[in-house]
This record gives sequence, structure tokens and C-alpha cells, in this order.
Amino acid sequence: MNLYLHKISSTVLLLLLLAFIPALVFADAENIFKENSKAVVVIVTLDNNGDVTQGSGFIVRADGAIVTNYHVISNATDIKVKAGDKTLDVEGLIYKDEENDLVILKAKGEKLPVVKTGNFEKTNVGEKVYVISSPEGLENTISDGILSGIRDIDEKRKVLQITAPVSAGSSGGPVFNKDGEVIGIATFIIQTAQNLNFAMPINFFRYSSLFGS
Repeated sequence: MNLYLHKISSTVLLLLLLAFIPALVFADAENIFKENSKAVVVIVTLDNNGDVTQGSGFIVRADGAIVTNYHVISNATDIKVKAGDKTLDVEGLIYKDEENDLVILKAKGEKLPVVKTGNFEKTNVGEKVYVISSPEGLENTISDGILSGIRDIDEKRKVLQITAPVSAGSSGGPVFNKDGEVIGIATFIIQTAQNLNFAMPINFFRYSSLFGS
């Protein structure tokens, strides 16, 4: 009788845990969004033809240092940063890495909210990840998925494969781990495949002084 009751109790406990898992995942996404959405920005560019395009980025220093993809601004003659209800002018570039499609802009600002940065090497394949970006112009959209792989580009470089959905306009958006730390920058997708999305590791920024830490 006692053994039977123990089995029932274990089953009930398992069912309760399974019922709470979706709520816990949602809570993680909600907390990450609340803590970081104000530090995620829209990059708006104008080119020589008068065409306006946009991407995403995130603030890493309170004085307006903003990480995004190089391809987001590569053809720009004018760059603006939309941070919440504010529009910031871009004064120049702090850092440029065309090979790895990364750039740090210097926008005119002060006391801006910033993200926390982490280390992708401490994140395991299969762990949850979250992306905040502006896909197709839908500002501050959060999506979730897992880190589905870490792929070699060459002997020295890696790229993160994620299942969190991203679209045009998401380029430059931050990829967060479960602790709310940025471990990557959403960079490209394979459009002919389903949910094959890739991010450049935050570790490409070798010098923490760029982030003011």
C-alpha cells in the first residue's frame, strides 16, 4: 500500500513539474524582455538612392556605444538610432570588422540603458536562447529557441546556430542566454531551409574597454 501511494505521489509530482515548465520558460522570456528591451534599438539607414532600410542593435555603453552588423550600415550615407521614443544621431564608428560583419556605432547619448554581455563558451548546446529585435519593422519583438549548434567557420572562428526565429530587420539584434546575458549577434539566416538562423559570438569583441567594462 505504501509503495502504491509512493508511485502515485511521484506521478503527481512529475505532472505538476511538467505543468509548471511552460510557465517558468515564459517567466524567463518576460524577465529578459523587461530587463533588456530598452537597450535594444532600431538602426535606420539612408543610402545614396534615397532608400531607407533598418536593422537592429543593442547598447553596450551608457554614452551610446551600439553593436550591430556591418551589413546593416555598409551602404549608409546617414544613420539614425531609434531608442524607444528617442532618435539618436550617429557620430561615427568605434569599431569595424567587415570580415565578421560586426560594427560598434557611437550614437550621441548619455545615461542610456545597457545590456549585460556574457561568454558563449559557457553556454551549452540545447540551452534556451532569446532574441530581441525588430523583424520586418515590428519593433522590440522577442523570440525564443535553443542554441542548436556551434559551427566552425575556420580554425579560429565559430558561429552560433539558433532556432529562435529571426527575419529581415533582426540583423544586429542581441541573442541572450537564460541568464539574460548577450552571447551573440543575430547575423544571417538560410532562407531555403527552415529555422536555420545564425549569430556571431559576442566574444569577437576582444577588448572589454569597447564596452566600458
